[in-house]
Amino acid sequence: MAKRLRIIFFGLGGYYSTIPLRAILSEHDIAAIYSDTKPASKSKRPGMAAILKRKFQASARSFSRRLIKDYEPVTLEQIAEEYEIPYHKVRTVNTPKVADEIGRYEPDLICIASF
Repeated sequence: MAKRLRIIFFGLGGYYSTIPLRAILSEHDIAAIYSDTKPASKSKRPGMAAILKRKFQASARSFSRRLIKDYEPVTLEQIAEEYEIPYHKVRTVNTPKVADEIGRYEPDLICIASF
């Protein structure tokens, strides 16, 4: 059996970051979740508005809709609360304080999704 990794997850507060986070949670341990300090979108699916503003090709839009259709819209903060994972909102990760904080978690891996 493979070792469960201790992972720190970085993602935007929006919906697209929750898909890889849930996949990781099924196989590994999340030590902490870091998100940006930007306010969430007012759309039904937080963060989605900014992504959809980009000019996707029709095939990319179609793929995106198929990918997310089975997922209930939740935020990273909601997942952190559900799994009792420390949740941090940061403006930037490029500070000694955040670097020290990350080091204290002693992660095996850092995952970055839509950050």
